Amino acid sequence: MADIINLTFINVSDDSEMDVDMSRDMTREQIIDNLVLAGFIPPLLNNNEEYGLTVKGRGELGEGQTLAQINAQDGDRVRVAVVQRGGSALTVRM
Repeated sequence: MADIINLTFINVSDDSEMDVDMSRDMTREQIIDNLVLAGFIPPLLNNNEEYGLTVKGRGELGEGQTLAQINAQDGDRVRVAVVQRGGSALTVRM
């Protein structure tokens, strides 16, 4: 059985907070999907953006990484922010 922990998510775009009980086995992608479904964050429409999750004092959750892998603990605070992904090079003709 997976460990269930309580986390406080902070949406940096509007400073809203939400306390959530969740499994430490959840990946970054699963967490983001659930935050969107709960209406805490909007779905992203720009392919060059993604949500980043940073657990205070423990670091950023990487692609496919679980809360357990970064040793997230009950009571941790998680910042949710839109980040720009690297895109293709811009060609400027003069």
